[in-house]
Amino acid sequence: MDTENLIRAIVDLPGKFREVGNKSIISLLKESGYVESFTDVNENNIADFLKKNPDKIMDWLIWSDDKRSYVGWYFIEEKDNHFLIGYLPKDDKVGELRYSDKIQACAAFIKRELEYIRLKYCQ
Repeated sequence: MDTENLIRAIVDLPGKFREVGNKSIISLLKESGYVESFTDVNENNIADFLKKNPDKIMDWLIWSDDKRSYVGWYFIEEKDNHFLIGYLPKDDKVGELRYSDKIQACAAFIKRELEYIRLKYCQ
């Protein structure tokens, strides 16, 4: 799979998860090709895709909010149009990252979220 199609597949994961309904995000991530080609994906090429498809950012904000988990990455839009990326449970090792650019924030969240899933569930 070429990198552009891989990026499209991973950015579309929240929508695919809602659409399919009977597959886990782990299965969908494996099917996307990310697990085998994760080194081809970085925040920059995710951001480039999001610049052309900014509507996908809301899917990831909703994904983060819907997780309702005590462990893992989160992505929050603040009232002042800034975005937070962080990890639960909070500790000194991983601090919150604050962005004014929603595209960069979303790209950072996506890469961290996918790596968390890959390392925890796809080894």
